[in-house]
Amino acid sequence: MAEVGVAERTHLTPNLTPPIPTPEWRAKGKTALKSSFFSSPSPLEAYGHYKKASECYKVLCLLPEEAMMRETSGECSMKCEHYSQAAADYKEAGKAWEDNGDAGKAGKAYEKAAEAWSWENDFSRAGEMLMMAGLAEVDGGSEKVGYDYLRSATSWMVPDHYNDFKDFRQGSPPPSAPPTMTGGKGAFTGEHLFKIAKVFLSVNELSDALYVLGAMSRFHLDDGVSTVSLFQCFLAVTAVQLAMGDAVAAERTYMEEHLQVTAYLSTDYCKVSEELVMGVKEFDGERVEKAKGERIVGMLDGEVRRVVMGIEG
Repeated sequence: MAEVGVAERTHLTPNLTPPIPTPEWRAKGKTALKSSFFSSPSPLEAYGHYKKASECYKVLCLLPEEAMMRETSGECSMKCEHYSQAAADYKEAGKAWEDNGDAGKAGKAYEKAAEAWSWENDFSRAGEMLMMAGLAEVDGGSEKVGYDYLRSATSWMVPDHYNDFKDFRQGSPPPSAPPTMTGGKGAFTGEHLFKIAKVFLSVNELSDALYVLGAMSRFHLDDGVSTVSLFQCFLAVTAVQLAMGDAVAAERTYMEEHLQVTAYLSTDYCKVSEELVMGVKEFDGERVEKAKGERIVGMLDGEVRRVVMGIEG
């Protein structure tokens, strides 16, 4: 479902009067969570009230109030062990905080959504939520915090012990994960990892970019299907290693890993990778420039192409 931004929310009918005043829904929710001589707290009943309150606040375009009610309804769902519902509520809270310009609170809400998905053993979606937390922080909050979220997202989608470039990870150590965790197998995991890699490439954080590309390579290799996404990832790995000034490592990765994928051998991505590696290794600037001029280079993502074009023989 498409995200609803601030501009779009204002097109809702702000003069619409909710069927029951929103504060009353909140009061009903608080009452449901209280214990009395005749009843025990009912998080399930409270969830319904807080959910209605959040929807009313959404109609009224009151973003902070909507976000708080969605977080509260998420807490109720967690108490009921309805983890997927809790994750959905926390995600909507994060969007509301983000639309309100509060990246810090958005990040925390997305982080709670990730925790909820982890209770469902859905590590792909948990990683996606951490990615959203990171992007929110990078775009409007603390870049340092955002980068840590993005690193954590990577390690939840592809655990570090599967990642050949785990030692290139910067920042704080990865969060602990359940011992049975095998990583995320979601349909969009590859796309999410590439989005994270592009963030690090855009700020020349090449070590972290290589770490993420290593996770992306492993994800696509485990799919067992050789795709353009995998080939582009291989070329990106080669380019980043060369840009980091390590032609020996670039050649070793190319020879020992990338060339083991038979389908890669006949691609233009493989040809460009080889020419770049050999050109840098032999200090052959003309060979490097010729590789940069290949048609396939112009078809690469902008951030990857920028790294390739910066390589010198």
